Amino acid sequence: MLDDSTINKIAAGEVVDRPASIVKELVENSIDAKSTRIEVEIQSGGISLIRVTDNGSGMDESDARLAIQRHATSKISRVDDLFEIQTLGFRGEALPSIAAVSRFSMRTRIHDSDLGTQVLIVGGHEKDLGSIGCSIGTTIQVEDLFFNTPARKKFLKTNSTEANRVQEIVTKLALSHPEIAFKFLNGNRVSFQTSGETDLFNALGNIYGIETQAQMLKLDFTENDLHIGGFISKPNLIKSTRAWQTYLVNGRIVQSRAIAKAIDNAYRSLIPRVGFPLAVIDVTVPTNSIDINVHPQKAEIKFEDEGKIFHAVYHAIQDSLRIQSSSKNIRDFAADASNQIPKHFPSSEQKNSARPALFEVTGEQKFSEDLVPIEHGIPFENRPSDSLEPLGQIALCYIIARDRDDLYIVDQHAAHERILFDRLSARTDGIPAQQLLINLFLKFSPRESDLIEKNLDLFHNLGFTMELSGDNEFRLIEIPADVPNSEAESLIREIVTNLSDNHETSSDEIRKSVLAMTACRAAIKAGMQLSSEHMKILLDELAATKYPYTCPHGRPTILKFSSGELASMFKRTGFDHTEEHRI
Repeated sequence: MLDDSTINKIAAGEVVDRPASIVKELVENSIDAKSTRIEVEIQSGGISLIRVTDNGSGMDESDARLAIQRHATSKISRVDDLFEIQTLGFRGEALPSIAAVSRFSMRTRIHDSDLGTQVLIVGGHEKDLGSIGCSIGTTIQVEDLFFNTPARKKFLKTNSTEANRVQEIVTKLALSHPEIAFKFLNGNRVSFQTSGETDLFNALGNIYGIETQAQMLKLDFTENDLHIGGFISKPNLIKSTRAWQTYLVNGRIVQSRAIAKAIDNAYRSLIPRVGFPLAVIDVTVPTNSIDINVHPQKAEIKFEDEGKIFHAVYHAIQDSLRIQSSSKNIRDFAADASNQIPKHFPSSEQKNSARPALFEVTGEQKFSEDLVPIEHGIPFENRPSDSLEPLGQIALCYIIARDRDDLYIVDQHAAHERILFDRLSARTDGIPAQQLLINLFLKFSPRESDLIEKNLDLFHNLGFTMELSGDNEFRLIEIPADVPNSEAESLIREIVTNLSDNHETSSDEIRKSVLAMTACRAAIKAGMQLSSEHMKILLDELAATKYPYTCPHGRPTILKFSSGELASMFKRTGFDHTEEHRI
């Protein structure tokens, strides 16, 4: 039989792996204690000191004694309670597990008591438990973490890395309970604090700043007993990791592949593939429809119906983005894009070699003798739009344009890619196709053949008509009208790869991804000279799209330089665009 100290150290391995996990356990206990103020302080990344102070209900001496015993909890009383849990913590192992691998102290006092209780434990061995004067609530201090388990201590990262992980979890906890005033101190410096004013939007401003707060869009989606709330960032505000995303289910911070995938799919054609929007996704479901007992630290959750959660989050984000886009014009989008240019994302031009170019989608528009597009018999150039005046091209890649006061730079390939993608996406009757004079016979692996055979209708809707012609061989009969014959096979193989990578994704999402590839292939390329008429058409059509600020792969299409910004670049002061210019 193992002794209690060894048992506690083993149990600590489940719930205590680094300072951040300790902070999470302690703060969740403070939240369960109905605290309205919680302060978290760390030193040396939490390795030398973690202190969590709250003004919650506190404990009397008998409860304090129970709290440091394994499997002692007041949060459940019978096994059925596991499936109706309303609190964040319940296992009854956190405090003894933490105390087993640190120098642990706790001071706690209930409201109607003159004195509180102090508990001192070193490496799992109780040193003192008695009365002490202290404030109402609880303060827990953890020092010299893993001092008695050096093998575990060596797996910790640098103090800076551990501190960042602590700040990340405290941030998520603060966002999960905006009604609580949080204060986080790292090395005697206040990293952030929230006001506790209930409103999640205010908490976002307290934590990330008012500039980031202004870039957030509200989520509000209800379907029967499922509600999706929270905020997501506009596509022009992206982060380099998913750490900036917080997923909440009934107020509990969780990890969820379904939610992560829904966010990725909703933004697929709006941001670079290596970028992530900032998000706080707040899911409310009946407690009996989830299982939170699938992870020792309660970090993961099991939904009764993950597909339902995926689609609800996806549609909530899509609705929010759609509302936002309908209230903006191209000048606003250009300004947003200029403010948030990703500096480290490789462009599609770097990823892909130059390809033959087509200017318009065949079958979608007709052209008059001077190449001016005709729409329903009316010259396209006469359609009213939020248009810009083209001035010329730079490096046969960028269009320079202006309005009354400001300057714009447009990536001609990215802009046309967005135009074609939106146009193709809007078609419900399939993509216009052209029949091949000489059919192509394509060989695939058995797995690829199976994918193609199951998705022949999808290929047909995308403009590719194929039929099985032999063992793992298909005959290609028709291809999209805008795809050159030489590109057809490689595009089909890209689609097959996409099907392989997205086997859990809906056919609608696969279609969008494929249309993005098709638009990229068909769009005008860098190096193509455009006439003034072509540039005007491109700018007008970009202004008419739903999401004119990025291409389907997330790269900016248009950047804006205001007259004020230009004046600043040229060190002009007191600039007025109406003044007489002097040399």
